[in-house]
Amino acid sequence: MTHYVLLSVNHESYTTRSGEEVNKINIFYFDPSVSANSRLEKGFTILTKNVYPDFNLSDFSEIPAVYDLTFRPSRGRRGALEPRLVSVDYIEPYNISGDSQDLLVLGAKKYDYSPDAKTQYRGVKIFAIDPQGFVSEDGGLMGYPLLEASLQKESLENFPTVPAYYSIDLEQIRGKGGDSLFKAKKIAFASRFDNNQTYTTQSL
Repeated sequence: MTHYVLLSVNHESYTTRSGEEVNKINIFYFDPSVSANSRLEKGFTILTKNVYPDFNLSDFSEIPAVYDLTFRPSRGRRGALEPRLVSVDYIEPYNISGDSQDLLVLGAKKYDYSPDAKTQYRGVKIFAIDPQGFVSEDGGLMGYPLLEASLQKESLENFPTVPAYYSIDLEQIRGKGGDSLFKAKKIAFASRFDNNQTYTTQSL
């Protein structure tokens, strides 16, 4: 078993054109013991996993929190081996201060790619939450909605410390290919985030 921090659990369902009802329960989580600090990536890698039909919202008693999650390899629909969540054990709460007016940037990574000969995309993708945006259970969501924002033409140097709180003023724009991108009007470091909580010495 490995200890992970669960940020949110989201349940959604929809009906396909053929009349089939599809259910999804996605968990958003990260390994707090693994943090990057390079020229390409900083902070935590945020993971997502569909755990339906094995688990539902009631299996996650508290969010955000530290959980023991056990995965086993299993065959997916296309025959490929995929990690399947087989057990969930609550450890303790994960403290995120709700007093901050700034975004908590948990992870950031550089991107630089060219989908064709005429277009070049450069910037930074951030993974953040609003510390005041906790949802107890609304429309199937419990926890902190994850903000994924591609900041065009920005640099990782704008994020000297990750994870940390940042004052960020974002404007949503449309990229050349129709992609949804963000333009940062302001990025300013606000304060550090203390990830060294009790479980880091007791449980990991």
